[in-house]
Amino acid sequence: PYLALLLPVLAVVPRRKSRECSVSMKELKRLDGQSRSPVLSAFTASLDGLAAVRAFGIQRAQQARLVEALELNSRAYFWWFVTNRRFGFVLDAICTAFLAAVVALAVALAGAVAPELPALALVYSLQLCGNFQYTLRLFAMAENFMTSVERLLAYGKKASEKTLNPANVPTEWPSQEAKALPAPVCELL
Repeated sequence: PYLALLLPVLAVVPRRKSRECSVSMKELKRLDGQSRSPVLSAFTASLDGLAAVRAFGIQRAQQARLVEALELNSRAYFWWFVTNRRFGFVLDAICTAFLAAVVALAVALAGAVAPELPALALVYSLQLCGNFQYTLRLFAMAENFMTSVERLLAYGKKASEKTLNPANVPTEWPSQEAKALPAPVCELL
């Protein structure tokens, strides 16, 4: 019965900490998603233009561009990972404090109750802390991964490009089959 007095603390404090970590984790996950696009773009451009990259000898420049994009992306992921680990550490600390209170209560009531009851309370407290911690971490992770859904919804709300209606194209367009190009302004070296 005395253990029930500690349960509201176990319910309120971790949830508050979860909200605090969730805000930063969500923003870091959003940054990670946004910084991943240049990595994929640089990699795809390097593969698609591999012959041109080798022909003009710009391998180092392409590699530097890809490394720069990777470093930017890894910074966002690293800090998301650190925040995730910090959240796990905070939950561990809260569970440790709760278990310490259970042990202190068991020691204080050593002569007043049968020894099986504190042992049972300790075993169930361990299970309760483990399940509670796992649930909060899964909830935070699910909330973080919803940023990709938010991005999809944001893309879905963007105005689409106008489609070309053949009826709106002037009949005289194109008026000629060929067009003369002006003299080149610069030369490639």
